[in-house]
Amino acid sequence: AGLYPNIAHAEKTSRTDPPSMWYRNERVHFHRSSINHKVVNLDSAYCAFYEKFAFGNRTYIAATSLAKPFSLMLFGKSLTVRHLERKVLVDDCITVNVAAQTGVAFRELRYEIERLLHEMILNAGNSRARSSNQKRMVEGIVELLANER
Repeated sequence: AGLYPNIAHAEKTSRTDPPSMWYRNERVHFHRSSINHKVVNLDSAYCAFYEKFAFGNRTYIAATSLAKPFSLMLFGKSLTVRHLERKVLVDDCITVNVAAQTGVAFRELRYEIERLLHEMILNAGNSRARSSNQKRMVEGIVELLANER
């Protein structure tokens, strides 16, 4: 999610063809210099990219990296939980299909991360001021992101 907000969304249309890629409402394609150019089955439906450019009648994205939904939900700017639709809307343009409870849990986790960072800034020079709860929370977030499927 380091290249956020340049996030394209993949839609799988067949088993043998690469997925259709969309950035907002624009169809984009992996440039041949992208590491994901010939990948048919992406590990995530979301892809961060550094540059977007037109060549001929196509728009290409290059310098791409897959982005997992949990990372987007944790580090995006805004998060809206749509309970009845079982979706989470990140920054009004990225839709993640998850249970409403998951979206609410991420919203609460974002609040706790913000609180933790504020505490860490206030106690920047004092490493002893970090509590075991803070350490467990950071370790838990790392584990959550590392084990996302």
